[in-house]
Amino acid sequence: MLSKLAAGKDNTQPMRKIVLATIGSLGDLHPFIAIGLALKTRGFAVVLAVAADHVGKVEAAGLTGIAIVGGFDALTETLGMPPDQVAKRIMSDQTYLMNRILMPWLADSTTALDDAMEGAVALVASLFVFAAPIVAEARGVPLVNVLLQPMATFSAYAPPARPTLR
Repeated sequence: MLSKLAAGKDNTQPMRKIVLATIGSLGDLHPFIAIGLALKTRGFAVVLAVAADHVGKVEAAGLTGIAIVGGFDALTETLGMPPDQVAKRIMSDQTYLMNRILMPWLADSTTALDDAMEGAVALVASLFVFAAPIVAEARGVPLVNVLLQPMATFSAYAPPARPTLR
């Protein structure tokens, strides 16, 4: 299946483009780089849409990187807090994460991700890239969600065991 997507049925078409999008920590970025490198070896043109401070790491790995949100420095400046305080607040308050960090970037990240999707055949995105379903639906391309945070998998049989998770 991947080889048909990568080069077309007759192997004469140019490489097919896939966009991978993640805006989390290095724990999110590194698996996406690995996925991107695996797709590249299978003949895909891969673009990683990431936070601004991760573009250099993506390019150092041999992939194309584009920023769809600001970096952590921009975030700490916007919030007026030192980095350790921002990290602690994000981890302890899901409402803060949504209202002050993820949602304010939605419009700009949607525009940037849509630009990155030009000519792409699919979008692979992590949980916190809220722009991904918007862009995939608007462009009519498949969206593959990648879930790297086990705490985000809700189950009636094995609920997350974190006291602060609502």
